[in-house]
Amino acid sequence: MIRRARVLVLSLVVGLAGCGKSSNVTAPPNAPAQWTRASGISGNVNCTAIAVSGSTFLGGTVGAGVFRSTDGGPTWARFGTGPMSSENVPALAAIGTTLLAGSTTTGVWKYPL
Repeated sequence: MIRRARVLVLSLVVGLAGCGKSSNVTAPPNAPAQWTRASGISGNVNCTAIAVSGSTFLGGTVGAGVFRSTDGGPTWARFGTGPMSSENVPALAAIGTTLLAGSTTTGVWKYPL
């Protein structure tokens, strides 16, 4: 706990040291960002969890298991097979080469990334 507190304090000090220096601030682009619908997920699927492993994004859903994007988000496909393919997945964690998925009914599962 003490180590976390020291890291937080150091982060705050370093962050505050740069405040007020206009050379450290960059302006956003003139055109506002726009949301675009991702492809590969049919119907109305609710996403309840997101995990990231490198450039791979994983999304846990309500009743549709886990979906994966390997291109930064524009396209998605169902990830994995078996009992998790139709589960409610409100919790995901990517640890090394393993995905941990928490289901609301059948517990915690792991799957290789």
